[in-house]
Amino acid sequence: MSLRSYVTKTLEYSDFFEDQPKAPEHYLSKINKRWLIESVIHMISVDRFDSFSMKAEQGLLVMFQDYTERPQVQQLFRKLHTLENRYQGVWLTLINHQALFRLLRTALMMPNEKEGIGESFEAYKSLLEATLAENSREMVREREILSKIGEDNPSIRDAMIFIQQDILNLDQFGENKKEIEKAQLLKYLLLCRFGNDYKEVGDAIKHVVNQSGFQSEYEYILLANLPISIYHDKDHFGEGLISIRLDDFKEERGLRLWNAFVSYVSDKCLDVWDTERLKTVFEEGELLDNTCFRRYPVLKMSDDEYLLVSQTYYSHLFYDGFWWNVKKELKKYLPEQTIMYVLTHEFSEKILFYDVVSKMNGDRRIRQFNSNCFDGQQAAPDLALMTRRRLFLFEYKDMRVSRDVADGSDIDSIMNFLENRLNKRKSESGGNKGLPQLVSNMEDFFSGIAPWGEISRKGNVKIYPILVVNSRLFGIRGVNYVLQSKLQQRIMESEILRNHMDAIGDLLVTDLDTMILVTSRSYKDFAQFQRVFFGYQTHVKRPFDAYSKYDSFRNYVMNKWDAEKTDNHTRYFKKRYKAMVKALLR
Repeated sequence: MSLRSYVTKTLEYSDFFEDQPKAPEHYLSKINKRWLIESVIHMISVDRFDSFSMKAEQGLLVMFQDYTERPQVQQLFRKLHTLENRYQGVWLTLINHQALFRLLRTALMMPNEKEGIGESFEAYKSLLEATLAENSREMVREREILSKIGEDNPSIRDAMIFIQQDILNLDQFGENKKEIEKAQLLKYLLLCRFGNDYKEVGDAIKHVVNQSGFQSEYEYILLANLPISIYHDKDHFGEGLISIRLDDFKEERGLRLWNAFVSYVSDKCLDVWDTERLKTVFEEGELLDNTCFRRYPVLKMSDDEYLLVSQTYYSHLFYDGFWWNVKKELKKYLPEQTIMYVLTHEFSEKILFYDVVSKMNGDRRIRQFNSNCFDGQQAAPDLALMTRRRLFLFEYKDMRVSRDVADGSDIDSIMNFLENRLNKRKSESGGNKGLPQLVSNMEDFFSGIAPWGEISRKGNVKIYPILVVNSRLFGIRGVNYVLQSKLQQRIMESEILRNHMDAIGDLLVTDLDTMILVTSRSYKDFAQFQRVFFGYQTHVKRPFDAYSKYDSFRNYVMNKWDAEKTDNHTRYFKKRYKAMVKALLR
């Protein structure tokens, strides 16, 4: 298999032009800075609402819709159609987010001359050339990264290509942005509820909220969510650009909202005209490439207008960014070890995972097991739900992913992370986590150890192991396949499990956000979860289809929901989501 993305072919400069690409600044020097920034963000923000799309032909049509009769434009389309014939079955795209974020950094550092061309053939041609030049640079980097994959097993090697590719593009495209927002909002609300019961956490939350100028945690999240809510009102805002302007807040009450929003984004934005500040930010070692836009997902275009760089990055601040601020504040009251126990064990494991996922059980005939059902010295699943003949064993891990892994540039660090954090041996330091815990729980079941004795002896129950991890890295393609192969090795090493292989289903690995969303659609309806669970298991076993074989649970369910979407379907699941939130916040 060639060392290329399974997802797309990013178009490069050499695909359209004969000469060598120059630095992006060469093409952009005569373009109006504001127009340039908005145009790059428009491409970054592609989603179902945009006239831009991931498809290259649509991108060219948007750029040159008023200039299609020009010979230069017709030549571009001829070359694109030649490429389509050469790469049949491959999605050709101008959109590569790593390249576009670098291009945005370049645009922000351009001189603050407010003159210059915009909305013209010359501007779009220059923008296209700069985009393709940056794409070429990214493809050189991508090929160098992929060339380091040296796995002997062809199937694992292909899975690693998917892993590598998806990490490089994590949260960039193929995501349902509204679903990310829902998960972030629910986690935020649950953290605030936890603060009502745990004084130190409650005090830290109040301090973070008040520091931003808000009266309550609910006002805080309503104002944080304001730009995204307004964006979906198409009568006010253009496609692709999530913009919030003072002109839309004329009344006295509206002015208060505007001031509160400005307060909220004050430490999350970059002033596009403050080039000295931008240079300082971009030179920070930890803020390379798109990382700075995770920390600063808002651009200040003027005192009266702000622009979101990325809806996804901005949404992640609702809970993820807030969590870090609360943790920082907690250091004033509690030692680090206590903080991590409180936020990880007491909150993440017991509330974010157990309280949420157990809400799928709305049938008295479904038996529910947790740590209270087991002996104090015995390994216990974080949650087990049992129907008449199926036992779903859930293991949850709240893990922070280090920068060298999340960066995605080194497949060895990624694979070592999976091995060291989720597949260590009992004899090793920090071992017996993740897969070993699932193995131990399954061995206890088939050995008839309490509380499994009578259930196990009947011999007609099949176990389905499920690993849920806090990090969204575990929602990318390839990870499920790799960890399933590691679990199979563990099963073969266990005499107990070898004798019950037919009674063990395939592993499901997913991230917590996806599990929260699936749970909200399966609220008090475990059959709904089982349908999507077994649908995924069937999907990944499709013969000779690499896209399905290495697919992730997140990708599968998002595509499934998108294909099934109707107004009634949307209303039904919105009602389920609200009912679950109401039940959790009582």
